[in-house]
Amino acid sequence: MLKKIGLIMLLIMMFTLVACVGGDDANGDDFDRNATIKVYTRDTSSGTRDGFMNGIGFPEARNNDAVLAPGFVVAGNLEQVGAVQNDPYAIGYVSLSTLNTALFNGLSYDTVEPTEANVLSGDYKLSRRFNYMLRDDYSVYGADADAYEAISLAFVAYMNSTEGLAQIAQAGGIVDVNAGQPWEDIRVEHPVCQLDNSGLTFKIGGSDSVERIATTISPDFSAKCGNVVPEHNHTGSSNAFRGTNGDASGIGDALSIMVGFSSREFTPSELSPNRITGIVAIDAIVAITHKDNPLRSVSGYDLRQIYSGAITRWGDLVSRQDFNGAIKVYTRDTSSGTRDGFFNGIGFSAARNNDAVLAPGFIVAGNLEQVGAVQNDPYAIGYVSLSTLNTALFKGLYFEGVAPTEENVLSGAYQLSRRFNYMLRDDYSVYGADAAAYEAISLAFVAYMNSTEGLAQIAQAGGIVDLTSGQPWETVRLDHPICQLDNSSLTFKIGGSDSVEKIATTISPDFSAKCGNVVPEHNHTGSSNAFRGTNGDASGIGDALSIMVGFSSREFTPSELTPDRITGVVAIDAIVAIVHKDNPYISVTAYVLTRIYKGEVTNWSDLS
Repeated sequence: MLKKIGLIMLLIMMFTLVACVGGDDANGDDFDRNATIKVYTRDTSSGTRDGFMNGIGFPEARNNDAVLAPGFVVAGNLEQVGAVQNDPYAIGYVSLSTLNTALFNGLSYDTVEPTEANVLSGDYKLSRRFNYMLRDDYSVYGADADAYEAISLAFVAYMNSTEGLAQIAQAGGIVDVNAGQPWEDIRVEHPVCQLDNSGLTFKIGGSDSVERIATTISPDFSAKCGNVVPEHNHTGSSNAFRGTNGDASGIGDALSIMVGFSSREFTPSELSPNRITGIVAIDAIVAITHKDNPLRSVSGYDLRQIYSGAITRWGDLVSRQDFNGAIKVYTRDTSSGTRDGFFNGIGFSAARNNDAVLAPGFIVAGNLEQVGAVQNDPYAIGYVSLSTLNTALFKGLYFEGVAPTEENVLSGAYQLSRRFNYMLRDDYSVYGADAAAYEAISLAFVAYMNSTEGLAQIAQAGGIVDLTSGQPWETVRLDHPICQLDNSSLTFKIGGSDSVEKIATTISPDFSAKCGNVVPEHNHTGSSNAFRGTNGDASGIGDALSIMVGFSSREFTPSELTPDRITGVVAIDAIVAIVHKDNPYISVTAYVLTRIYKGEVTNWSDLS
C-alpha cells in the first residue's frame, strides 16, 4: 500500500513539474530579455566540454577557464541539468543521450534539431565520437595477464556484434545497428569466453558520458563470456588513458582499468603504435536552456559569444525570433564568378550553374541590383564581393563566426574566399601587323600588376594582395621594351569579370602612362567571357567581346585551359552574405546558407 501511495505522489510531482515548466510561460511572454545569461560548463577534464568547445569553434576554452565568461559555473552532468532545469536564465550543454525535453529545452544547432537521425545523416554538426582504449600492458595482472587481455579484446568484439550494437543504441549511443555480426559467429574467435571467468574482475572506466553505454553492455557481455565480473569506475575521459597506462596505473591503483572510454579524441601523447583504440559510437552535444526560455536555435557563433562573455543578455539572442518574414533570396546569374565562388564556398556546388536547385521565388540580379534590393528589403539576402561591401548601407554577415575583413582573408580565418584570375589571348595573329605589339603589351600589363605600384593599386581597388611581394616598376620595365615606345595609337582591350572591373579600371590608367600611353578599353561582361573573349578560334578582331586580357572571379575550367595559355592570379577576394541593416542576424554558417538557398529555411524566424 505504501509503495502505491509513493508511486502516486511521484506521478503527481512529475505532472506538477512538467505543468510548471511547459505551461503558458513557455512562449516567453514573461521571460526577462534583459536578464543576464548564467553560463554553466563542465570541468576541463570533461570530454563533453572538449567536444562542445571544439564543436562551436572555441578550442581555447577546452582546458582553460580563464577565457570563459565572467561568473561561469563549473558543474557535473547532473548538476548542470538540475541548474538549467531550475534557472530560467541558465545555459549549459549535455550529451544527446542525457537530453530530456520534458524537463529542459535542447536547442537546435544551426536550425537542425538534435536527433539521432540528424546526427547519423551529418546534418547535426555538434557531434563527437565515443572512443575506447585498451591497456598498453597487462603484465601487472601477473598470472591472469593473458586472460584479462583476451577478455578485453573479446569485449571490443562484443561491442561491434549485432547484440552489442543494439545495446549501445539502447543506451543512447548512435551507431549503425546493421553493421555487426551475431555474437554466435564472433565468439569462436575468442575462446576465453568458453572458460569460467567468474573469479576475474573486469575493470572498465573513463568517461562518465559513456558510462551508460558501458553499464548497459557489460552485464550481457559477462553472461556471454564466462560470467566475468564487470566493475565500473567512470571518473572522466582523461582517466581512460591514466587508468590503462601501465607506467602509471598498477593493479593496486584505484583508477586502474582494462578498458577506458573517452568522449573526446585521444591526444597524440596518449597514443602509441601498440595501443589498441577504436570508436564505440557517435554522440551529439546539445546546448540546453530552461523550459521558459523562448530561444529555440543557436549557432556556433552564438555559443562562442555566450561562453566568451561577448553576449551577456538573453535579449541579444531572443530578439531575433521577433524578426518574422519570408526570406527573399537573391543570386547572381550562372555566368557570374561571384556566384561560382559563393556556392562552391558554402558547399552547394550544384547551384553554381543550375537555377533549378535554388529556392522557389529566387531572384537573379546583378551586383548593383542585388545591393539595392538588399538595402531596401529587410527580409532579403544576397552576396557580394568583399570589395563591394558597404556596411553603412547594408550588413555583411560573419561566416562561421569570422568577420569578413582583409586580415581574416589573408590569414585564412575567413574561408568564403576565391581567387581573381587572369588569362591572356591564346592567339594574337588576328591583330595582323600589330600582333607582336599587343602580345608584348599584354605581358607587360601582367608584369605591372605584380609590381610594387601595381599591387598597391590592386589593394586600393579592393583586391587582397601581399603588398611586399613586388618589385618597383622601374626595375621590372627593363624586361618590357615595348613600354619605351609610343603606343598611343593602340587600343588595349581588357574584359571578363565585372567583379574584377574595379581593379582593372583602377590599374589600367597608370599602366597606360607607364607603357607608351596605350589606350585601355574595358568590356566587363562576366567571368565566362574571360575565355570567350581571348579565344582565338571564337573571338576575332571584329567581335564585340574580343579582348587581350580577360579576368575571371572563378577558377578556369579544364576546357578553358591549354598548355600554351598564360594565366595567373591577380588577387584574393572574399564573398560576403549581405542582409538589410535592420536584420538582427550577425553571423551565418555554410550549412544555414545552403538551407536558405535550397529553400529548406524560408522564414527568418525559422533560424531561431
